[in-house]
Amino acid sequence: MKKRRAVLFLLVFLVACQSPESQLTEKAQIQKRPQSENGVMVTAEQEVYKTKADKIMVLIHNDSDEEFSTGVHLFLEKKVYDMWHEFPYEHDVFTAEAMIIMPGETSELSVSVDELKYDLTPGEYRGTINGLAAPFRVED
Repeated sequence: MKKRRAVLFLLVFLVACQSPESQLTEKAQIQKRPQSENGVMVTAEQEVYKTKADKIMVLIHNDSDEEFSTGVHLFLEKKVYDMWHEFPYEHDVFTAEAMIIMPGETSELSVSVDELKYDLTPGEYRGTINGLAAPFRVED
């Protein structure tokens, strides 16, 4: 009986001590993403966000001669052991809406941290939009 309790305690302890990184199991399909392409550049509003941030915002600068269209959802990825992993949303339901950014204009996309499945933990992240990535860090 004591052996069962010890094993049960160990299992509960291991589950409780799992880091959020161990829960990020979906590797990003694209590991290398440019920050700019064809006159369109994405940047995080801040280079460093705190773990208690309310939202993450990415700015989209269109310096091309053509309009740029993208979906209205910002997706996050986190680097874990030198590999990018998808950072899941609480609910994986997204609309097919689009937004258009005219030449010479800047727009923004953001994600509320409340929409994410896990809390932000320190590390390297990137917000992805149409094959582009805006890198940023999260710190305590």
